Amino acid sequence: RDPHVWHDPKQTQAMVAWLARDLAQALPSQASAITRRAKTLDGLLGEMDQWNRLQFATIPSEPGGHAPVIASDHRGFASLARAYGLQDIALVDGHSTSWSLRPQSLNQALRWLRQHPVRQLFSETIPPSKALQRLSTLSGIAIAPKPVVADGLAANAPSLPATTIANTCALSEGLGGRCDAKSAQAIETRWRAIQ
Repeated sequence: RDPHVWHDPKQTQAMVAWLARDLAQALPSQASAITRRAKTLDGLLGEMDQWNRLQFATIPSEPGGHAPVIASDHRGFASLARAYGLQDIALVDGHSTSWSLRPQSLNQALRWLRQHPVRQLFSETIPPSKALQRLSTLSGIAIAPKPVVADGLAANAPSLPATTIANTCALSEGLGGRCDAKSAQAIETRWRAIQ
């Protein structure tokens, strides 16, 4: 039910395996090439998962053992959060049925922000949505300087690994950790070579 499962490389590995099996059956003359490409993709996604783990491991622990919080406009990072021990909260989606917050919904979101250790708010757009800007102003929690991409590929990162690298760095750094994007460039380069 979550269209954003691709943010978890393990989920993407499962999708690749399923699609490769079905494509190989549908195109038997190309089955060996499909299987070979799927195996390469599987390996790269495994490397991406390990790289993500290293970056997210640099995030300092929260007081009381709470998981670091990805607080964004809508629930786009639940799969990523589950995979890496983070908590995902959709500030606008979770409290509203539109991209704006009515006073009661705004108050609920602010209460939630005050009750949880939130370091930064993550926007998917530049400029951030008015609702997220308002939550930032009223809560005193800054919006992270780097946007994240929940849907589709980043404009400056036109592949799944490049978008993952950009998101992981934005989230890790926004939550007080570090990110070594250069160490993941080889994954992105090899990905482009097999497409």
